[in-house]
Amino acid sequence: LSRMHCISAGCTGCARATPPSLTFDRFQPFNAATDFQPCCFIQAHQNQTQVEQCRVGDSSVALVDIDNEDSNTVSTFNARIRNLFTMCNLDGLRVDTVKHVHQDFWPDLLSRAGVLAVREALDYLYNYTGAYTNVIDTVFNYPEWFNLVKAFLSPQADMGLLVTSVDLTKQDLKNGAMPAVSFSEDHDNALHSSSIFDPTLIKSTIAWKSGGE
Repeated sequence: LSRMHCISAGCTGCARATPPSLTFDRFQPFNAATDFQPCCFIQAHQNQTQVEQCRVGDSSVALVDIDNEDSNTVSTFNARIRNLFTMCNLDGLRVDTVKHVHQDFWPDLLSRAGVLAVREALDYLYNYTGAYTNVIDTVFNYPEWFNLVKAFLSPQADMGLLVTSVDLTKQDLKNGAMPAVSFSEDHDNALHSSSIFDPTLIKSTIAWKSGGE
């Protein structure tokens, strides 16, 4: 039995307040305002600076954004990731919200983990996703997932989307499809099977995913 651990290095906690009412003393190991980015919210997901330095959510419920550009923060992450895998004897790592941290942060952290790492970044663009295959072992193929959902939504859907997925995966991801993990369901989106009622389409979706792997 293999064991995989999920981490998020981009944000922490669920803050129902904003400064100055928000305090950080209950967070660990980052428990000071200086450990986090100044408060702002992502207004444009096409703006990579906002994606990396602002908070996911809004003023009602937000994930506080860790300052991954601070050298002390980086050192803390690097030390704790190695200890985690040494103590727990884990086999793999699922890296959440990768796109919310600048790319230079990842190579050193993941090399210290010393195991296969699969990253998650919810985006539909193949070239955007492909850029991360230069700094991390493997990626969840979200661009393919968006096309997969459309292609198997009904018998009249455009199956050519799957051909496009194969071509763009090979074109834009480092080493083609080798670093890409195909999937049909994930915890960030509604279940694909909840939007279709044809058992054949559900089985076809699973078959495509299995073939992609």
